[in-house]
Amino acid sequence: MEGLVAQLEEAKNIIAELQVAPFDASKVPGILTPKRPLKPKPTRDKTRIDESEGGSITMRGLDEKKQAALAIKDAEAKAIQGRKAVTAAKKAAVCEERAALQVAFELCSESCRCGAEICPMAKKQCCPHCKEIKSGDCRKQACRTAAAPLMLTLNEPPAV
Repeated sequence: MEGLVAQLEEAKNIIAELQVAPFDASKVPGILTPKRPLKPKPTRDKTRIDESEGGSITMRGLDEKKQAALAIKDAEAKAIQGRKAVTAAKKAAVCEERAALQVAFELCSESCRCGAEICPMAKKQCCPHCKEIKSGDCRKQACRTAAAPLMLTLNEPPAV
């Protein structure tokens, strides 16, 4: 028990010395820096609008959102129409090219009448099935099967 009393007396002496000593807060790290609260302060919901502002309390900027969505939809529709126009122009060019090739082939199919030194249609041929002008045999599956000879097989009569 005497040991505890001695420790108590020493602690009282240390406390008395520290109370008399001047305190400099700048020497203690972190004591002068303010600490933020862990939980943020609640804020008002920004998506709502007061009735005093003349609108619904649950829907805000409904017309602006609708107009923006319609503008985006119109822009996408215009882009699609532009792509369709380009595609149609390409298809028309390909059709014109094929028609010109067909006319040139018909002109020079039996004998060359184009007047060129080397006839470009000399090595071309017309597929009898798809009627396209090709420089070699047509490689389409339907043309291949139509051009292939029929395979006739004789079934052996059943053994009696």
